[in-house]
Formats: sequence, structure tokens, C-alpha cells
Amino acid sequence: MGRDYGDEIMNLKYRKIKNLACIHGVYLSFQLLSIFTSLPCQAEIYMQTSSSGMIQFSDQPTAPASPIILRKINSYSPSPTPTLTTVLVDNKSDLKTYEKVILQTPKEGQTFQNQQQIPVSIDINPALNPKDKIEIWLDENLYQRGNEAQITLQNVERGEHHLQIKVTNAEGKLLNATNIVTFFVHQTIGESPS
Repeated sequence: MGRDYGDEIMNLKYRKIKNLACIHGVYLSFQLLSIFTSLPCQAEIYMQTSSSGMIQFSDQPTAPASPIILRKINSYSPSPTPTLTTVLVDNKSDLKTYEKVILQTPKEGQTFQNQQQIPVSIDINPALNPKDKIEIWLDENLYQRGNEAQITLQNVERGEHHLQIKVTNAEGKLLNATNIVTFFVHQTIGESPS
């Protein structure tokens, strides 16, 4: 008599499906666990000292326990990424007034450690016409308008910043501009701009 392999094959398939279902169940459980454990929670913490001098912490208040006041957690909210806009110029020949406007420093992605003064260096070719102005835009706000190709940004807060240089004529019409450059300022905890 020959063996009936059909039942054995069915049992193998059934065990394989059962094992896969078990694996997927465990995977789903880990995903749910990671979601629930990553949610922020806030609970009071109480401290008490026992008669033997041992310090005990708990989330349940007891008669001799006192609540612990925790320092605020150091956090950072990034500034929104600026929207790049196309600059419209009335006459294409106006763009040729300045062949090159390059932001030399800071460089794209550059990080400054514990500095509140950020050097800015601009390369303009041909040289700036005395009637034209250099506008320095920091985080989409006009920081300075003048004739200086080297300046220092003062009291720059920690975080991500966006810098753009625009060259305008006496009437404020845009002649040329750099790309937006993103740079970062890192500050050691406890230090702040003066």
C-alpha cells in the first residue's frame, strides 16, 4: 500500500499558514506596542525618604512623600522651510547687470557651534554700483539693506536658518539673487545670545 501524501502536504501547508499568521500577529503586536509607548505621557513623581535613609520614588502619593518638580524638557521646533519663489524681472537685460552674485559664507548645510555671530561673505561681479543695494534676507525677513559685501549676523538663535542675498537698484527692483542657503546654529544648553 502506498502512502497518501495528499494529507501530509495539506498538513504542511496548514502549519506554514499557521506559522505565518503567528509571525504576523507578533509583528502587529510590536507595532501597536511601539505606537502606544511612543505617545507622550505625563505623571507626577513622588519621593520619600524611609526611616533607614533610603530614597524611594513612586507614581502614587503616600503620606510622607512629596512631589518632584521636573525641569522643562529642552525642545526645539524647526522653522518652516521657506517657499522658493520665481523672481519676475521686467527686462532680461536687468539680470545681466550682475553676472555673478554668490554667497561665499555660510555654505549650504554649514553648522556653527556656540556662535551667535555668523559671518556673511558675498561675491558680486561686476563690483556693486554705488546706487544699488545688497539685501540680506534671514529666515524670509529683511535683515539688512546696504552696500557691504561682508557683514556679521548678530545674535542668531540656535536652530535652522535660511539666508538669501538679493541685489536691488535704487528703486528696490530686483537685479539678481542667490539661492537660499540653509545653515544651522547649535548652542550648548545654558548658553543663550547676549
